[in-house]
Amino acid sequence: MSKMDTQSTFSPLRNNSSNGVSTPALDDHSLQAEAREAAMFGLIAVLSFLLNSLFCVIMMKKPTMLKRPRNILLFSLAITDLLTGL
Repeated sequence: MSKMDTQSTFSPLRNNSSNGVSTPALDDHSLQAEAREAAMFGLIAVLSFLLNSLFCVIMMKKPTMLKRPRNILLFSLAITDLLTGL
C-alpha cells in the first residue's frame, strides 16, 4: 500500500447512500463562518460608501481644495469608488 492509500482524505461532499447523490456538507461552523464573512463585507461596504461620500462633500464645499492636482485625483478616485460600490 502506498502512503496515499493509508491516509484519510477530507471530502467536502456528503454521500447520501439512499439515492447515490452527493450534497455539500454544511455544518453549523461553516454557516457561522459564512454569516461572519457576509457581515464583515457589509460593514466594509457601508464604511467605504460613507467615508467616500464624506470626502466628496468636503471637497465640494471647499472648491479651493480642488485646485491642486493631487486633490483632483483623490476626488476622482472617491467618485469612482462610489460608483463601483453602487
